[in-house]
Amino acid sequence: KLGVPVGMVQRGVEGLMFLMTESSKHMISEVDFMDSVLALGFGEALIQSLLQLYLQHKHQIRSILSQLTYHQPAYHNLEWRLDVQVNTEVYSSSTTFTSSPKMEIG
Repeated sequence: KLGVPVGMVQRGVEGLMFLMTESSKHMISEVDFMDSVLALGFGEALIQSLLQLYLQHKHQIRSILSQLTYHQPAYHNLEWRLDVQVNTEVYSSSTTFTSSPKMEIG
């Protein structure tokens, strides 16, 4: 119905989603939002519409983003083992310390 390929519509929607989520995440001001959208080459009417959408929904978008937090793997048990190797020979005496961590990702 739009007369454009589906991929183009999909990329457009993804781009607008990225614009709204990143703007909301960083709580950018109206001026900064308008500057960002102006750089995309949109007309004044579209810029004003996008600005109104951003202002109306930025807190809701932020709330949803906070619920979708990504938890990176972290070490829960970090057990160190220290091996000491003592090497004594007739001509030289040396001590070598080797440390090897045992890490579990939880």
